[in-house]
Amino acid sequence: MLTNSIQGIRYNIEAMRQAARRLKDFEKADTPTEMVNMIVAEHGMSANIGALKTSLRMQETILDLLA
Repeated sequence: MLTNSIQGIRYNIEAMRQAARRLKDFEKADTPTEMVNMIVAEHGMSANIGALKTSLRMQETILDLLA
């Protein structure tokens, strides 16, 4: 679970970077599409961060139960 969350965070960071690169040339860019891509990547990153935090808390709880 931890690995999947981290990979998802990295994927969404790269998606944001790509959208930002395409927006760099503002006159040629499809601004609405790229803004939507950035928002989708932001939400994806937030979801993966939440999943990562939950996974870490679950591991701590399991370790507490075993101790």
